[in-house]
Amino acid sequence: MEGIEKNIDELEGRINRLVRTQIGFQTEITALREELARLRKNAVASETQATNTVPDPVRPAAPVREPQITPQPYRPPMRTASERPPNFGAPYSSPTANPVPPPSDPVSDFFAKHTESARADLEKFIGENLISKIGILVLIIGVGIGVKYSIDNNLISPLTRVVLAYIFAFGIIGVAIKLKSKYHNFSAALISGGMAILYFVTYFAYSAYSLISQPATFGLMVLFTVLTVAAALF
Repeated sequence: MEGIEKNIDELEGRINRLVRTQIGFQTEITALREELARLRKNAVASETQATNTVPDPVRPAAPVREPQITPQPYRPPMRTASERPPNFGAPYSSPTANPVPPPSDPVSDFFAKHTESARADLEKFIGENLISKIGILVLIIGVGIGVKYSIDNNLISPLTRVVLAYIFAFGIIGVAIKLKSKYHNFSAALISGGMAILYFVTYFAYSAYSLISQPATFGLMVLFTVLTVAAALF
């Protein structure tokens, strides 16, 4: 019996707790419904107020009338006697302004300038440098051919050939020194040709004719080298 009563008490306690929980839920649901109704009422009131509020229409601005300007007849300015042009039987015409030159193309000007400069440099090189070098080369070849011809035909003795070649070479060098102040490039070419003739003549005098000993040949070569360097520097 005691166990049954205990179970009955537990069931009644659970029922009471469920009833209290249900009452709490019902109270909370009622509060939520009231809050929802209040929010709906506020929303409807806001929409009604916005609908009743109508902005004032914007009135267009009054048009601005532009002042009417009455054109005046043209009257030429009066000129004094000093300002009036003289009448020589022909209508007067104002002096024309100086013609404006057409605009120049910088690219064309650049190429034209450098083309003229290159042409001038080429002409200067040919006239002052190349022709003189070709002339000296022809002179050296001519001396060599003359020496060979004299050797082949036994026209003059070997000593005479060497002496004449030395005289000819020193003569060219003397002319070059005299012309150095006015014709620097041509003078340098003449000195180069004279020194080349001296080298060749000294070599042939030692190698072909045995007219000069080896130490003397070496000394002459050193002397000619020093003279060449001095002529190039001074």
